[in-house]
Amino acid sequence: MMTRLLRRHWLLALAGFVVTATAVPAELQSGANVYVLPMRSGFHLFLASRLTQANLLTVVTDASLADYVLTDSIGGAFEQSMEELYPKPKPEEPAKAKEDEKKESGGISSMVDAYSTSVRRPSTFSRSDGTYFLVDRHSRIVVWSTFFNHRDTRNQAMDKDAAQLVKRLRKHLKELSATTSPQAENAAP
Repeated sequence: MMTRLLRRHWLLALAGFVVTATAVPAELQSGANVYVLPMRSGFHLFLASRLTQANLLTVVTDASLADYVLTDSIGGAFEQSMEELYPKPKPEEPAKAKEDEKKESGGISSMVDAYSTSVRRPSTFSRSDGTYFLVDRHSRIVVWSTFFNHRDTRNQAMDKDAAQLVKRLRKHLKELSATTSPQAENAAP
C-alpha cells in the first residue's frame, strides 16, 4: 500500500516536471536574436537602433532567424502576425480528394463558402500605448514585458525612450544571469 502511494506521488511529480519543462521557453540571454515588429510612430526603428548599439540583443531583419519577437501588442492581431511570419505546416491532402471536392462543389454553395470565412478585425484591447512584450518565437510565451509611457513622438524623444527601454531590458538580463549563475547557486543555503 505504501509503495503504491509513493509510486503515485513519484509519477505525479515526474509528470509535473515534464509539463513544466515543455512549457518553459528557451532561456533569455544577452546576444539572442530578436525580430522587432513594426510599432506605432516608427518606434521600432529607434528600438532596433538602440538594441544594436547596446549589443544587448542581435536585431535580425529575417524573422526566420529570430529567437524572440519584440512587439507592442499581443492578442489576435499579434497572433495573426506570428502566423504570417511563422506559418505552421499544413498536412497535404491527396490530389484525388481535392478533385472530388471541386466536382461536388457547385454554383451557389461555392459562393456561400467563399463568403462564410470571416475576416478577423484587430481588437483595440490588445494594444496599449507604452506596453512592450518580448515573446519567445517557438513557445509564444511572453518572457519579458514592461510599460513605458512615451507621449512625445519627436525623433529625439523617441530615441531617448528607446534607450530607457533598452536599459530596462538590460537590467532584467542582469537579474536573470545573477539568478542562474553558479555563484548564486553556491551562495544559496
